[in-house]
Amino acid sequence: MASLIKEINHMVSPVRARYSLKTRITLATLAIFLISLWALSVYASRMLRQDMERLLGEQQYSTASILANQVNSELELRLEALKNRAIYAEGPGRHAGHAGEQDGSADAVQRRTERL
Repeated sequence: MASLIKEINHMVSPVRARYSLKTRITLATLAIFLISLWALSVYASRMLRQDMERLLGEQQYSTASILANQVNSELELRLEALKNRAIYAEGPGRHAGHAGEQDGSADAVQRRTERL
């Protein structure tokens, strides 16, 4: 029985001897270093993603605002042209039934454009 225990210890001993304390400390340090690098990489990736999403949102908002202003100014120009066309089309003597509206006052123009 004692020889069996010696033989088992002898078989286990090379496994323990293969990894000395210095090697185990080096491997543990390397593992901690690699885990730290991975954690830093994950953190940086998430921060960059959030920053990129914020910047893209601001850029899209800016682009939409510029386009909305352009559309609004074009619409105002066309409405003004339409009002002028309405005033020209309903000039004096054109419609006898609307004699009160044939003056060029702002109220008459407003009433004419509301009918359109």
